[in-house]
Amino acid sequence: MRTVTDERSGKGSTSAHSAGHDSHQREDPRRQPWISVSRGNHSAYLIVLFSVGTVIAAVTVVVLAYVLRQVLLLLVIAVFLSLVLSPAAAAVQRHWQVRRRGAAVALVGCTALVPAVALLVLFGHPLVDGCTELARTLPERVATAQRRDDAVGAAVRASHLTNWLPRHSPDLATLGKSLAGPALLVGRGVVSALTAVGTVFSLTILLLMRGPQLRETALRQLSEPGAAWCSRVGARMNAALVGSVLGNAVTSVVAGTVTGIALMALGVPVPWLWALWVGLVDFIPLIGATLGAAPTVVFAALQSTTAGLLTLVMFLVYQQFENRVLNPLVMAHTAKADPLLVTLSLLFGSTLGHQFGGALGALVAALLAVPSAAAVQILAGELAALRAARLRRSRPQTPADSTLAEE
Repeated sequence: MRTVTDERSGKGSTSAHSAGHDSHQREDPRRQPWISVSRGNHSAYLIVLFSVGTVIAAVTVVVLAYVLRQVLLLLVIAVFLSLVLSPAAAAVQRHWQVRRRGAAVALVGCTALVPAVALLVLFGHPLVDGCTELARTLPERVATAQRRDDAVGAAVRASHLTNWLPRHSPDLATLGKSLAGPALLVGRGVVSALTAVGTVFSLTILLLMRGPQLRETALRQLSEPGAAWCSRVGARMNAALVGSVLGNAVTSVVAGTVTGIALMALGVPVPWLWALWVGLVDFIPLIGATLGAAPTVVFAALQSTTAGLLTLVMFLVYQQFENRVLNPLVMAHTAKADPLLVTLSLLFGSTLGHQFGGALGALVAALLAVPSAAAVQILAGELAALRAARLRRSRPQTPADSTLAEE
């Protein structure tokens, strides 16, 4: 009897204690935890923490990219050059029976370095001399053209060039010296320029030597079908890159040579300076031909109306020749990039390149516009084809499809 009474009293005291404890928790809100994590809101807290971490990581990456923008620009140039020269190193190993990758890379690197240094040396002094001569004679030629009674004279008088040129013509000589500074080995920025060139050359050689190993290591992480697909798509993108660079180089050399010969035949002063200008800007997609032709035609028109008209006709004829004969010949194996993609990549790339690397970054982005657009187009097409194949495999086969397959 006492046991039952004790048990009842014990239960009563326990229930009273728990009721008192609950009432105490309800009455004292200060003892409540600041954040109450339950099963219902546990996933919500994880999503919030993941979002905050993602934002912090993104901001950190952007800040590091801005701080290391010069290094990243040099790395992009080195990767670009290594992708262009990699097929040449593979061809040397395959056709010349060179077993060691290092020997093939050294041969290709020296072969590519010699013409680059020769071009810098050959174009350094002509660039400075041409810009200096142009800055010295341009005001006089504009004043002479202003006194003419033809359309060129009227255009010069309407543009007021005689008041603008005396103040800004010395800038041409300064521009020529600054552009040719690394080639002439003068100026305060020579050490940094040579350091940048040496860094790009060293990174290119290292990427060429380690490229196959890195590629094989990355492909081993994938399944066999995925590795085959990535290898095929990468080969197509690399072929488009190499074909675009080589094709643009050939067309630029031809455009500069034709311009120099034509201007020399017409008696236009400093013809090879304008030939160099046309050859350089011809690398820029879509607008390179216009940028090269417009100032050249204007300068030839200052010499004489006949020279200006003949120069304009020369550019029009050469543009048709380049579009209909030269480009299909030298870019037969290059993927044709969509003009919209090229324009967008040129605009976005040049803006970002100028923000990160100044004029050099904008130039590199302009040169990468066509290969980047071609690579994006190839990747998008391959992904669309892969998705279509998966949809066909996952679709249930109908009796009509099985009948056609049996037939």
